[in-house]
Amino acid sequence: MDKVIIHTAEELIHPLFYGANEKLELDAFCFQRNSLQPYFKYEAAYYAGFPAEKPWVQQEIFIPLVIKEWKALHVHLRSIYVKRQREEAVEPMKQAIALCIQFLFWLNNQPVKFIQAKIEASLAISPVNVMERLAFIMKRPSLYQSFIQLGEVMIEMEKLYAKEYILRQLRK
Repeated sequence: MDKVIIHTAEELIHPLFYGANEKLELDAFCFQRNSLQPYFKYEAAYYAGFPAEKPWVQQEIFIPLVIKEWKALHVHLRSIYVKRQREEAVEPMKQAIALCIQFLFWLNNQPVKFIQAKIEASLAISPVNVMERLAFIMKRPSLYQSFIQLGEVMIEMEKLYAKEYILRQLRK
Protein backbone atom coordinates (compact mmCIF):
# COMPACT_ATOMS: atom_id res chain seq x y z
CA MET A 1 0.00 0.00 0.00
CA ASP A 2 1.38 3.37 -0.96
CA LYS A 3 -0.56 6.34 0.34
CA VAL A 4 -4.27 6.52 0.91
CA ILE A 5 -6.19 9.75 1.34
CA ILE A 6 -9.24 9.44 3.57
CA HIS A 7 -11.75 12.24 3.99
CA THR A 8 -12.55 12.98 7.61
CA ALA A 9 -15.77 11.21 8.51
CA GLU A 10 -18.63 13.17 10.03
CA GLU A 11 -18.17 11.14 13.22
CA LEU A 12 -14.65 12.53 13.71
CA ILE A 13 -15.30 16.20 13.08
CA HIS A 14 -14.50 18.24 16.16
CA PRO A 15 -13.01 21.75 16.30
CA LEU A 16 -10.05 20.57 18.35
CA PHE A 17 -9.10 17.78 15.96
CA TYR A 18 -10.49 17.76 12.41
CA GLY A 19 -12.59 20.08 10.29
CA ALA A 20 -15.31 19.11 7.83
CA ASN A 21 -13.13 19.16 4.71
CA GLU A 22 -9.93 17.74 6.14
CA LYS A 23 -8.23 14.67 4.78
CA LEU A 24 -5.92 12.17 6.39
CA GLU A 25 -3.02 10.93 4.33
CA LEU A 26 -2.18 7.44 5.55
CA ASP A 27 0.46 4.96 4.44
CA ALA A 28 1.50 1.42 5.32
CA PHE A 29 3.79 2.59 8.13
CA CYS A 30 0.93 4.52 9.68
CA PHE A 31 -0.85 1.31 10.67
CA GLN A 32 2.15 -0.35 12.30
CA ARG A 33 1.57 -0.83 16.01
CA ASN A 34 4.35 1.45 17.18
CA SER A 35 2.32 4.67 17.26
CA LEU A 36 -1.30 5.74 17.41
CA GLN A 37 -0.61 8.95 15.50
CA PRO A 38 -2.24 10.52 13.60
CA TYR A 39 -5.05 10.43 16.11
CA PHE A 40 -8.24 8.59 15.19
CA LYS A 41 -6.61 6.96 12.14
CA TYR A 42 -8.27 3.61 12.83
CA GLU A 43 -11.67 5.25 13.12
CA ALA A 44 -11.06 7.26 9.94
CA ALA A 45 -10.22 4.04 8.09
CA TYR A 46 -13.25 2.27 9.59
CA TYR A 47 -15.74 5.00 8.67
CA ALA A 48 -14.25 5.21 5.14
CA GLY A 49 -14.60 1.46 4.66
CA PHE A 50 -10.84 1.05 4.40
CA PRO A 51 -9.50 -2.26 5.74
CA ALA A 52 -7.57 -1.72 8.96
CA GLU A 53 -7.44 -3.17 12.44
CA LYS A 54 -10.19 -2.27 14.90
CA PRO A 55 -8.57 -1.37 18.24
CA TRP A 56 -11.93 -1.26 20.00
CA VAL A 57 -12.20 -5.01 19.31
CA GLN A 58 -8.55 -5.76 20.16
CA GLN A 59 -8.30 -3.97 23.50
CA GLU A 60 -5.57 -6.20 24.92
CA ILE A 61 -3.26 -5.14 22.10
CA PHE A 62 -4.12 -1.48 21.65
CA ILE A 63 -4.98 -0.14 25.11
CA PRO A 64 -1.47 -0.90 26.41
CA LEU A 65 -0.21 1.17 23.43
CA VAL A 66 -2.47 4.04 24.49
CA ILE A 67 -1.11 3.84 28.03
CA LYS A 68 2.49 3.69 26.79
CA GLU A 69 2.03 6.74 24.53
CA TRP A 70 0.25 8.60 27.32
CA LYS A 71 3.11 7.99 29.77
CA ALA A 72 5.65 9.35 27.26
CA LEU A 73 3.47 12.37 26.48
CA HIS A 74 2.86 12.95 30.19
CA VAL A 75 6.60 13.27 30.84
CA HIS A 76 6.99 15.61 27.86
CA LEU A 77 4.03 17.75 28.91
CA ARG A 78 5.21 17.94 32.51
CA SER A 79 8.54 19.38 31.31
CA ILE A 80 6.68 21.96 29.19
CA TYR A 81 4.52 23.06 32.11
CA VAL A 82 7.49 23.19 34.49
CA LYS A 83 9.06 25.71 32.09
CA ARG A 84 5.70 27.57 31.96
CA GLN A 85 5.54 27.32 28.17
CA ARG A 86 1.77 26.95 27.79
CA GLU A 87 1.75 27.72 24.06
CA GLU A 88 4.06 24.77 23.39
CA ALA A 89 1.68 22.46 25.24
CA VAL A 90 -1.25 22.77 22.81
CA GLU A 91 -0.17 20.16 20.21
CA PRO A 92 1.03 17.52 22.70
CA MET A 93 -2.13 18.13 24.75
CA LYS A 94 -4.26 17.54 21.64
CA GLN A 95 -2.44 14.23 21.18
CA ALA A 96 -2.94 13.36 24.85
CA ILE A 97 -6.64 14.28 24.74
CA ALA A 98 -7.07 12.16 21.61
CA LEU A 99 -5.40 9.23 23.40
CA CYS A 100 -7.78 9.66 26.33
CA ILE A 101 -10.82 9.76 24.05
CA GLN A 102 -9.63 6.68 22.17
CA PHE A 103 -9.01 4.91 25.47
CA LEU A 104 -12.53 5.76 26.63
CA PHE A 105 -14.29 4.58 23.48
CA TRP A 106 -12.07 1.53 22.90
CA LEU A 107 -12.59 0.41 26.49
CA ASN A 108 -16.31 0.41 25.66
CA ASN A 109 -15.78 -1.60 22.45
CA GLN A 110 -16.64 1.36 20.20
CA PRO A 111 -14.88 3.49 17.62
CA VAL A 112 -14.60 7.18 18.52
CA LYS A 113 -17.47 9.33 17.34
CA PHE A 114 -18.28 12.89 18.30
CA ILE A 115 -21.77 13.26 16.82
CA GLN A 116 -23.76 10.92 19.02
CA ALA A 117 -26.30 12.89 21.07
CA LYS A 118 -25.96 10.82 24.24
CA ILE A 119 -22.35 9.66 24.08
CA GLU A 120 -22.09 9.20 27.84
CA ALA A 121 -25.06 6.80 27.91
CA SER A 122 -23.28 4.51 25.44
CA LEU A 123 -20.11 4.48 27.53
CA ALA A 124 -20.89 2.02 30.32
CA ILE A 125 -17.29 1.97 31.51
CA SER A 126 -16.10 5.49 32.27
CA PRO A 127 -14.77 7.68 35.06
CA VAL A 128 -17.24 9.81 37.00
CA ASN A 129 -18.32 12.95 35.09
CA VAL A 130 -15.92 12.10 32.28
CA MET A 131 -17.77 14.07 29.61
CA GLU A 132 -17.83 17.26 31.70
CA ARG A 133 -14.18 16.83 32.57
CA LEU A 134 -13.20 16.22 28.95
CA ALA A 135 -15.25 19.25 27.85
CA PHE A 136 -13.26 21.42 30.29
CA ILE A 137 -9.96 19.97 29.07
CA MET A 138 -10.87 20.32 25.39
CA LYS A 139 -11.96 23.95 25.74
CA ARG A 140 -8.68 24.90 27.46
CA PRO A 141 -5.99 22.49 26.31
CA SER A 142 -3.08 24.78 27.15
CA LEU A 143 -3.98 25.27 30.83
CA TYR A 144 -1.99 23.49 33.50
CA GLN A 145 -5.29 22.59 35.22
CA SER A 146 -6.36 20.77 32.04
CA PHE A 147 -3.13 18.79 32.08
CA ILE A 148 -3.69 17.82 35.73
CA GLN A 149 -7.34 16.88 35.09
CA LEU A 150 -6.36 14.81 32.03
CA GLY A 151 -3.81 12.98 34.16
CA GLU A 152 -6.47 12.17 36.74
CA VAL A 153 -8.87 10.90 34.07
CA MET A 154 -6.14 8.69 32.59
CA ILE A 155 -5.31 7.22 36.02
CA GLU A 156 -9.00 6.38 36.52
CA MET A 157 -9.22 4.89 33.02
CA GLU A 158 -6.19 2.67 33.68
CA LYS A 159 -7.86 1.37 36.83
CA LEU A 160 -11.10 0.70 34.95
CA TYR A 161 -9.17 -1.11 32.21
CA ALA A 162 -7.34 -3.26 34.76
CA LYS A 163 -10.64 -4.15 36.42
CA GLU A 164 -12.28 -5.03 33.09
CA TYR A 165 -9.25 -7.05 32.00
CA ILE A 166 -9.37 -9.13 35.19
CA LEU A 167 -13.14 -9.66 34.89
CA ARG A 168 -12.71 -10.78 31.26
CA GLN A 169 -9.99 -13.25 32.29
CA LEU A 170 -12.24 -14.67 35.01
CA ARG A 171 -15.10 -15.17 32.54
CA LYS A 172 -12.88 -17.25 30.21
